[in-house]
Formats: sequence, C-alpha cells, structure tokens
Amino acid sequence: IDEHIDHRNLNDIMYPLNSSAENLARMFFDIFKPMLPELYAVEVSETPKTSAIYELDN
Repeated sequence: IDEHIDHRNLNDIMYPLNSSAENLARMFFDIFKPMLPELYAVEVSETPKTSAIYELDN
C-alpha cells in the first residue's frame, strides 16, 4: 500500500473516480485480494462514526 498511496494525492491516484471512502475500499480490496484469497470485505473509515465497506459478491 505504501508504494501506491504514501505521500501521494488520492485524487491523482483515483482519477477519474473521486477519492471517496467507497472507492478507496474497492481499490484496497482489489490490491489485497490476490495476496489474501479469503478476503471478503474491506472497510475504510472516514470518521470515528462513518465508514464504507466493499464486500465481495457471493
């Protein structure tokens, strides 16, 4: 993850999508799924009370 997003503008990385928590959760899922075959969901928190979850469709 560090090589993809550390010290970079998320809007540049996500272009043409916006850098919403929903889109970040999907991006992280796509990055980690090949390394973690049993991965079924990724949650990205925006604040302590709000988050977005991307789940694998069954």
